[in-house]
Amino acid sequence: MVVSVTVVLKEPDQDFVAAWFENSLKVNQIDIQLDPVLVDLKGDDEDQNRVCESLSSGGTTIVDLTWSGSDQAEKVAQDVGIPYVRIDISISPSLRLLDQYLEHRNSTDVTLIFDDPSKVDEALYFWIDTTLLRMVISENLDKTTANRLKAIRPIPNNFAIVATTSNMEELFQTVLFLLTLLALDQK
Repeated sequence: MVVSVTVVLKEPDQDFVAAWFENSLKVNQIDIQLDPVLVDLKGDDEDQNRVCESLSSGGTTIVDLTWSGSDQAEKVAQDVGIPYVRIDISISPSLRLLDQYLEHRNSTDVTLIFDDPSKVDEALYFWIDTTLLRMVISENLDKTTANRLKAIRPIPNNFAIVATTSNMEELFQTVLFLLTLLALDQK
């Protein structure tokens, strides 16, 4: 068993990542004991100092679990000659797939509906970093939201539900129900 001091970079509201990281190693039966040093990156000029301070405690690896990665931390790791590993545990891979799908369809817009309001920030971080801004985001799905979405002009060409498997069916049924109500309101 190897004991390793690992600097784990996270967003200020990602308190679950250290436990997630350690559990993922246990599940995969990797024989390593971690002594993680958690560092909250805030996207400011002090991030580099935070990373350097955390390395002074003997850090041998930087594991970046932030939503968009840290160029500053990657440069520090390169400068001191230690590994920098970026692990994306956000919804960005799914949004990249959606973005490629929209590009393939030559589409310019999408309305995203989320089952978890905390995922909205992740989506915003992702799309701020892309060249195309083509979305409307809804944190919840109810009759008020449905009416608001219905009033959008021009009408979005695409709708996407971002949810866990268990919540996807429930949100889809809600959409069908709301569509029925909106159709009845028009009569």
